[in-house]
Amino acid sequence: MQNLLCIPNKLQKFSHLANLNTLFIGKVLQQFNSLESTNTSARELIAKSSPIEGTVISASFQTAGKGQIGSHWESEAGLNLLQSVILYPTFLLPRQSFELNVMLSLAVADWAAAYLEQQVRVKWPNDIMVDGQKLAGLLIHNGLQGAKIQHSILGIGINVNQTQFQGYNTPACSLCMLNNGRQFDLPLLQQNLFVAIERRYLQLRAGKLQQLQADYLEKLWRFQTEALFTRPNGQTFNGTITGINPQGKLMIRHQAGEEAFGMKEIIFS
Repeated sequence: MQNLLCIPNKLQKFSHLANLNTLFIGKVLQQFNSLESTNTSARELIAKSSPIEGTVISASFQTAGKGQIGSHWESEAGLNLLQSVILYPTFLLPRQSFELNVMLSLAVADWAAAYLEQQVRVKWPNDIMVDGQKLAGLLIHNGLQGAKIQHSILGIGINVNQTQFQGYNTPACSLCMLNNGRQFDLPLLQQNLFVAIERRYLQLRAGKLQQLQADYLEKLWRFQTEALFTRPNGQTFNGTITGINPQGKLMIRHQAGEEAFGMKEIIFS
């Protein structure tokens, strides 16, 4: 295996993609050989400047990639899509922030479905699954100002050409593995991803929340299917996912009734 840490941490390319088939997502693209994490770099960029909406920070490798609530994200250099998209969803209230998870999850699922015969599912709160294996992970950071979301950083990690995985709690897969070893062109996939994100974001901006929520439930992994769950204290129980509440919590019906679970309050067995 190549030495992943020898890649210089410098800007590889700064481009304005005038021919990209989007209005704003990805029109400004900063590509790096190596970063600590694209989300961290996006936060630093916002702190010192005013990047236009849709600016993307992309890296071939992350030295400290993060998953949800601090979990580690493993990715071999140059084989996957690792990027963060900067948005300004000031039309959303902080209590509506999970709508961004809904929007982004659907966008990545839409995008992945174009390359796969298998069904693509969204595992709450923000993993993309195929055949019970993790294809992609999402991590959203929101900056608040008063009663509005000032900015959002949409972190996206997608397994594309990698075929071996270590350090995942959930079995992982990639587009390559799901397509009999076919290698994919990362820049082309990235541009198609920008199109998918913009399409769903414009839906969100237009206030089509009911449609987005309905589409999310349609793709929700284990929705309305009885399954085994585990609480953080190790207690297990059988339950059925019934939906997502307005705060973005997972609703599960079990023997004692229906209960809402936040992030890290429930483990899928």
